Amino acid sequence: MIKTVEENNGESEDGLTMDESNSIRLYSLEWQPREKSVFYILNKALRSENRQQLKPWFLFLRHILTVLAHLPSTVVTVYRGINMDLAAKYRTGTTIVWWGFSSCMKNINQLEKKLFLNKIGKRTLFVINCYSGKDIHRHSMYEGESEVLLPPACQFTVMNSVNKGKGLHVIELNEIQPSYDFFNAISSSATFSSVVPSCQTKFEAISTVSLCKKTLPAALPNPRLEDRFAYLFKQRSKVDLSSMNLTDSDMDIVVSEIIIRRQCSELVLSGNEITSQGVLILAHTLRKNK
Repeated sequence: MIKTVEENNGESEDGLTMDESNSIRLYSLEWQPREKSVFYILNKALRSENRQQLKPWFLFLRHILTVLAHLPSTVVTVYRGINMDLAAKYRTGTTIVWWGFSSCMKNINQLEKKLFLNKIGKRTLFVINCYSGKDIHRHSMYEGESEVLLPPACQFTVMNSVNKGKGLHVIELNEIQPSYDFFNAISSSATFSSVVPSCQTKFEAISTVSLCKKTLPAALPNPRLEDRFAYLFKQRSKVDLSSMNLTDSDMDIVVSEIIIRRQCSELVLSGNEITSQGVLILAHTLRKNK
């Protein structure tokens, strides 16, 4: 991974040193399997209720936040897509926190052209009016994408939620002053225990799509799941997803594509890394679809 990043050693930009620029490249690099990528593991830890999962990441997190502080914040409207219906969790007037880094796109036309959202099925498009985003496209492994990175613990007010039909919801978010200044606290602290707060709200596994890192045309969160779904497209009875290294964050798309959309009668998930949280997601859906 480090070697791949260091191969992109052209002239640094935005006043960053090459090492600083490469730390952003390291974050943005997508590996196969995707679950081994830095951004995937780090964001999983940031969104976890168990804050001790962040301890091994403290030095890297402090470093990359310090690097991002050298880039100007951007007041801009950006876009982020998720292939599931989140309207019920984003009611107009409510306040929400995104604990992980959030990769967004500045150009909605590019978003549609690249097919980062599925054409059918349940989808949510976030239209985000933000002021703390960092334009990292000059330092990303994917420089052709107009990527803006939102830092952890960004707080938003839900301004509007519109059902556009055919499974698409468009939700407008306005960034507001966060209750906890994660950015400055991490950057200035010398120890982990004195700075990382517990999640104020119970973590719910939500499969999200990183708009600027996806290389396949369909925007399922897990590339191996995408390939498997293509193979199983015509099967409605038994679906075998065993030993695919699936995690809790994959269960939402399994529910959406396999249980609800395909109406399968038997689902095999043995040999995966699913905890009780993932089981609860499946159980909740099965109760509603008796």
